Amino acid sequence: MNLRRMIGNTRKHFETVNFEIKNKKSSFGNNLIVQNSKYITIGNNCAFDENCRFLLWDNYEFNEKNFTPSLIIGDNVRVTRNFTVQCAKSIVIGSNSLIASGVFIIDYNHGFNPYNDSYRNNPLSFASVNIGEGVFLGNDVIILPGVDIGEKSIIGAGSVVSKSIPSYSMAVGNPCHVIKKFNNMTGSWEKI
Repeated sequence: MNLRRMIGNTRKHFETVNFEIKNKKSSFGNNLIVQNSKYITIGNNCAFDENCRFLLWDNYEFNEKNFTPSLIIGDNVRVTRNFTVQCAKSIVIGSNSLIASGVFIIDYNHGFNPYNDSYRNNPLSFASVNIGEGVFLGNDVIILPGVDIGEKSIIGAGSVVSKSIPSYSMAVGNPCHVIKKFNNMTGSWEKI
């Protein structure tokens, strides 16, 4: 899809897209939803299927100050349908990553003070998310605040990632945990 059509599709939802795209070879499917696009940078040759949502927040009524979110997506990233990013601090997705359908990434949470009428009334807490180069996220993976996923790791379908995963690891489950590591000497994945 060309950039002009992508902007036309987006206008129906939130705003005119003005995020930085390094070249026009990146493509976007239908029903793209973007909020606060000025905080987004997308690399070369990326592809996003339909129903992707980039929701960046720079204020919240219960936080004392506004904040400056940052979403950076590297080169050659491939994202399938129903992808959602909710960012209020920093999310980085490394180059050459593959993201399957239904993946959800968030870098903030509501506070946990039970004395407020609602948890919604608590200030947000923030923790950056970093996804290394060449990572594969399976269908319906959820990545929570403060997680680093090392390069070339694989996160299995349906996993909830609440703690960091080292490079060249295969991890699954809720909570997500490492089940295999890639052995460079043998060139194979080995159980740990």
